[in-house]
Amino acid sequence: MDLKQIGKYEVVKTLGEGGFGTVYLARHTKLQKNFALKVLHPQVAKDKMLSAYFEREALALGQLEHQNIVRVSDYDQIDDVTFIVMEYIDGTNLDAVLREKKHLTIAEAAPIFRQLLSGIGYAHDRGIIHRDIKPSNIMLTSNGTVKITDFGIAMVSDGAKLTRTGTGAGSLLYMSPEQIRGKREQIDNRSDLYSVGITFYQVLTGATPFAADSEYEIMTGHLEKTPPPPREFRSDVDPRVEALILKALAKDPAKRFQTAAEMNEALAGIDLSREKTVRQTLPDMEKTELAIEAPPERQQGGKGRLIGIAAAVLAVVVIALYLLFGTGGEEKPPVQVESFADSLRLAIDQFGEKKYGDARELLQRLAESGSAGAAQRMEVAQFEAAAILMEGDIVTARGRLEALHRQNPDLQFDDRYPPGLRQLWDEIVAAAATIPGGIIVAIDNFQEFLPVEVSVNGERRQYSGEELRFNSLKPGEYNIEVSGKGAVPVSRKVQVAEDVVSQSFTLKSPDAPATGTITVTVTDYQIFEPVKVYFDNKSVEYEGKPLVFSDLESGEYEVGLITDVGRLTELVMVAGNPVNITFKPNNSQARLTVSSLVPDNPNDFVAAQVYIDNVKIKDGQTPYKETVMQGKHKIWIEHPDYQTRGKARYIEVNHDELVEFQLKRK
Repeated sequence: MDLKQIGKYEVVKTLGEGGFGTVYLARHTKLQKNFALKVLHPQVAKDKMLSAYFEREALALGQLEHQNIVRVSDYDQIDDVTFIVMEYIDGTNLDAVLREKKHLTIAEAAPIFRQLLSGIGYAHDRGIIHRDIKPSNIMLTSNGTVKITDFGIAMVSDGAKLTRTGTGAGSLLYMSPEQIRGKREQIDNRSDLYSVGITFYQVLTGATPFAADSEYEIMTGHLEKTPPPPREFRSDVDPRVEALILKALAKDPAKRFQTAAEMNEALAGIDLSREKTVRQTLPDMEKTELAIEAPPERQQGGKGRLIGIAAAVLAVVVIALYLLFGTGGEEKPPVQVESFADSLRLAIDQFGEKKYGDARELLQRLAESGSAGAAQRMEVAQFEAAAILMEGDIVTARGRLEALHRQNPDLQFDDRYPPGLRQLWDEIVAAAATIPGGIIVAIDNFQEFLPVEVSVNGERRQYSGEELRFNSLKPGEYNIEVSGKGAVPVSRKVQVAEDVVSQSFTLKSPDAPATGTITVTVTDYQIFEPVKVYFDNKSVEYEGKPLVFSDLESGEYEVGLITDVGRLTELVMVAGNPVNITFKPNNSQARLTVSSLVPDNPNDFVAAQVYIDNVKIKDGQTPYKETVMQGKHKIWIEHPDYQTRGKARYIEVNHDELVEFQLKRK
């Protein structure tokens, strides 16, 4: 994007560009003052979700007025250009200093971290948690002031989420255990203090405590391993500073410093007056020295300074190092995206450039596209899981991989994917072999309603004629949804234990007769086992999960219960609606008397055969008395020479009951 003027700001030059926007050095035409402008790419600005993230960063920073936090002075949209106006930092960041110098002494580092904790504490007091404290987000100005930058993934403590990618957002090497677990409700100001501890550790030793070859190993380090003491790297580290850092790195937030002020006070209490001043050439800036001296309050005279930098040399230092949109460099031309394949290639390129947040957001949009083939959709899902993992959200990444495994257990991950993802996939494959539960879905008339989609607890697949198998399902309730073009959507809940549940569906058009379901539940069934439910001349063992009889046309249906101590029977009406029946077998009994009479000839006694709950009573003829389980029963009688007036009776028998039938000669 070639801009010369944005409102009242004259664009001087491009400072850097990332996948979603560009950072410019701009000059206010009236104030004649330099600012940094973060400008959203036009194609990204059209996405309401992405532009909302951009606006929220401005909101987070706009609430903060502190000398150690970069200031936002404006957020606006002019002629379809969306931008944030921030103060221009005349300086460099801590990451650049460490790349050149490897590490700092305690005396050099302490004043930086004193200011860092002051700014972080101020943000915490206003309910804002940074969640991405690391050296590249800590700027050092030419006059020695620390500026905290990049609140793009901050969150506020009242519940409003200010994040591009979820609760696991952040930089993996500096993330707290609670961030890695993805438990947003567990993340508070102490998570930032953990990241401050990691950064302090790196500044003193030249390395982060859990650096490893794979992302999975880094996560495991944060979650499970004890960090090696800093003095294993540098023997001259003050034991009190080491103790301070290790306290900040406690796995349990309750064992860390509880506030930034508490940590700052502990650091201030350590006597650093004996530390020597060190001078160091800054990276890529010949003959320019960085002098870091003891804290001003420890000096014995004169107006001390923390960092002396030749202002003329540093006036145009690449400020984009601390911004959301990349690490600076030459301006890149906008990527032309004309097809799904182009968009996927762009997302993969962003992933390769370690722009994991940008890649994930683009992949999420591609996953919702209907223009991809099956292989492309699978590749999108694989790279999305990889981006999620690289951002540190191992819980969500594992869930995505488990869903992929259920769809395609033979899926392969080549060298384009990070080792941590492949290792996690191998674990899921191994674990799935021990989970026998699953669901098989078959649709008998899918051809009439193509395309047909099946969803199990939100995991969607296309139905092409072969049974769909959802394997390795943990015990629990699952919701099956079936939809097709021109068909009435069908939904059904099933229980999966350590078995495979087969479900068959018949799709119907809206003008087809309405169908319904009957769900049967049996309470206290364990007391009366074995227990069977009969329906449509079939009996099914009841094993503790509700039985569902579906695709029932409107009409009356009979459902019964069979136990060793008695039976129960109900008649229900289905009219395109779900019907729930609960049987309550019990040991309570009631006396049932069944009699018959011939109204036309009261004196003509007829002994008719008695049936109770579809069972022919042996030697049971009217008048007949029987003790039955309390509850609903079906009763009728038959005689070869007579017909019964009226239908079978479905009655509630909870006490002595007389049922009388009238007979008429055939």
